[in-house]
Amino acid sequence: MSAGPLLRAAVTALLLVTYSVAVHLTTASAQPSDLGAAVAVLPPLGFGLLLAWRATHRRRWLAVWSLVAAATALGWPQLRSGFAWIYLLQHAGSFALLALLFGSTLRRGELALISRVHQLVHGQLPPLAARYTRGVTQVWALFCTTMTLTSLALFALGPRESWSLFANALTPVLVIALFAAEYLLRVCLLPASMRSGLLDSIRAFRRLGDAGATTQASQS
Repeated sequence: MSAGPLLRAAVTALLLVTYSVAVHLTTASAQPSDLGAAVAVLPPLGFGLLLAWRATHRRRWLAVWSLVAAATALGWPQLRSGFAWIYLLQHAGSFALLALLFGSTLRRGELALISRVHQLVHGQLPPLAARYTRGVTQVWALFCTTMTLTSLALFALGPRESWSLFANALTPVLVIALFAAEYLLRVCLLPASMRSGLLDSIRAFRRLGDAGATTQASQS
């Protein structure tokens, strides 16, 4: 691997760690903070601006983004004291959406999400792979549901510092641990011809997303 990708990965990791530390320090203090509000809203606003700029109907979405930015500025005094709720929405909301995404493909007669990914990568879905990938989809659905409920419970019932440690420090460790455990299980249970790498899976997820977007566009 060349130095370029390694440098980008290192910079990305450093930015993520810095962001997590800033989120934890501002959230754990439970005090009104301009820094806390800025860390909570500026990254989503920046990402939203990028999406609006790249959208097909750029002017329309830039106008929507401008309204959101104006509302953010007007509500800044409230954001200074309530920015932790934004973090809760990001954390618990993301896991709730993922739980819904995985769980919605587990209904009887449906092809599980990770089974679809496997089929896209390998072009076929043998019975062994179908059983395994459906089981992994169930595990991820349960994991995301548990993370959502734990996040909500800690935020509502525990000290803010405990929730912040869970959301910003423990969450990435748990996600990485589940990925690692699933990889080891895959190596033990599936032959090499049925296994795929992380990059192949990511590409397949993107293809699924593109296919879904195309279907929605054709129906609208």
